[in-house]
Amino acid sequence: RKEEKAIVSPEAAYAACPRDWIGFGSKCFYFSEHTSNWTSSQTSCMQLGAHLTHFDSLEDLNFLHRYMGESATWIGLHRESSEHPWMWTDNTEYNNLVPIRGDGQHAYLTDRGISSGRKYILKKILTIHTPGTSLRRLRKTGTRKFIASLSTETQPPTFQPKIREKNARN
Repeated sequence: RKEEKAIVSPEAAYAACPRDWIGFGSKCFYFSEHTSNWTSSQTSCMQLGAHLTHFDSLEDLNFLHRYMGESATWIGLHRESSEHPWMWTDNTEYNNLVPIRGDGQHAYLTDRGISSGRKYILKKILTIHTPGTSLRRLRKTGTRKFIASLSTETQPPTFQPKIREKNARN
């Protein structure tokens, strides 16, 4: 009987993604459920050992569109002003794969492409529910969900929230 050798693709050699993240290519993606401004979103990503996402191809962009839902979502593009080039959070220059509409300093992904705008234009109605209270509608300015990403080429840090243990009483 002939011995069969398993063929391992390069993708299989990458580390597994943390829980609640989605793997695609050599990256893991986390699609937030919470909204905040661009700077706070980047800070949240860094606390997860990641950064606001970037993409290098239309294939990556199509993947992001498939999973992001209907909300406009922050990505890792920013610039100092409309006179400066768009930069990713890792300080590499954006390759203009897809044009960015608007004249803001931070970019976000929509179902129609990539946009940016001034804070006073970016208004979104959010429905916020706190357990034990009634639903209320609040107007938030410049807040969006975000997408974090990290490379699986090295072992990613895992984020584990602290769990309070109850003292056992007999």
